Amino acid sequence: MSAGGELARVDFDEETAMMSKRRLEAERLEEKLKHINDNVTYESKNVQGSTAGAGSGAFHEYRHSRRREYERLEKMDEEEEERDVKAKFERRKREREEKERKAVERKREKRNAKKMKMKMKMKMKMKKEGGDGGGNDDDGDEDEGDVGGKAEAALAATAAVKVVATKAEGGGGGEIEDADAADAGLD
Repeated sequence: MSAGGELARVDFDEETAMMSKRRLEAERLEEKLKHINDNVTYESKNVQGSTAGAGSGAFHEYRHSRRREYERLEKMDEEEEERDVKAKFERRKREREEKERKAVERKREKRNAKKMKMKMKMKMKMKKEGGDGGGNDDDGDEDEGDVGGKAEAALAATAAVKVVATKAEGGGGGEIEDADAADAGLD
């Protein structure tokens, strides 16, 4: 009897498993159907127009359906026009931003070139003064101290230009490089 009871229990378990599987599949299909019904619009078209033989109410139905269709088409045209206007606006905006970015880049390069030119002038001036100032015996200490101060300023300017050049390559910069230039005496 126990062997027959086990056989019945196995059949019962298989049937239960099949029923739960079918139930899950049915629920999944119901969800799909609900999704389709919610997202797909169904328009009932009245194919009968204002022809002879149509009933007295058919013309009004035709007229209403024609009005709805024209409204739908107008709405589609308006949406397309709106998309075109937005696309044109975005294109013009990108062009303006690109133009501004190029202008800023040109100004940055010009500013960096000017700083480099100033640095080179300072180096040349330092070399000139360093060669002439070393030969004079009178006030040599003051000249050396003055040259030392100028050398420090030149070194600071070199550091500022390196920072500016690094930031120009990396795309950053702005206030920091101006502050470094001001510290170096390159206003």
